[in-house]
Amino acid sequence: MADSYIAMVALERPAGLQAGAVIGQLKLQSPSMSIEEAGGAAPSPGAFILKLDEVLVTVMQVDAPMPSGTLDQATTGNLLWADSAKALAAHRAHAVVASLRTPSDLPGRVAAASAVTQVCAAIAALSSAIGVYWVPSEAVYEAGQLQAAAQSPEGALPIELWVRLHFVANERQGQRPLIGCFTTGMASFVGREIEFQAAALPPPTVAERVFGTAQYLLSHGLVLNHGDTLGISSTERIRVEHVNEGRYIKTAALRLIVA
Repeated sequence: MADSYIAMVALERPAGLQAGAVIGQLKLQSPSMSIEEAGGAAPSPGAFILKLDEVLVTVMQVDAPMPSGTLDQATTGNLLWADSAKALAAHRAHAVVASLRTPSDLPGRVAAASAVTQVCAAIAALSSAIGVYWVPSEAVYEAGQLQAAAQSPEGALPIELWVRLHFVANERQGQRPLIGCFTTGMASFVGREIEFQAAALPPPTVAERVFGTAQYLLSHGLVLNHGDTLGISSTERIRVEHVNEGRYIKTAALRLIVA
């Protein structure tokens, strides 16, 4: 699981971020949240620590692009932002945003990830942001999507940022293609990724089942046991298996199998 949640906001140009301005924007986004600067004097120019309720978040602005290759995995085959590689190639500065002392319990981890997301959205609102790179999931998100996620109704989580889907389509059953899927990012919350075993379902349906499962786990914890079944109708049966190594991803996984 993640020791901290780290994101990088890609900027067209240096932003000259100040703690006071970011705090002001955060209060507009989350008026019920307690927000203040923490840590005393800034450790270096362009760096500061914020406290959002009980979560400490550090911000460091860098007046240079991210190191070469950093975004390669995130932009390759990105279905949610097809031209992400081209758009992000224009960035000339970035802000690193990270949680400090991430709790070991799931509610604490969700709160830490939410705080980092809120700070990234505030930076995007105050700057020439192009997008954000969420390190645990190796996902990139457009700046506008990020700001919309930060303004979403209470309790909504930016699943598509925190959890990335990777589709696998190299199997067939007769003439029918079988679509499989695995996640990156879920392990930072619950210690396991989700793997959807290849089935004769369209990609949007697979995505709906995997994101629905991710949302449920983020809200309730790892309460789906080996051998449990789930489904959105009385006829749908998806069996749950706990495996130490997935078929598509070589880490511990919660495998979903259409029965």
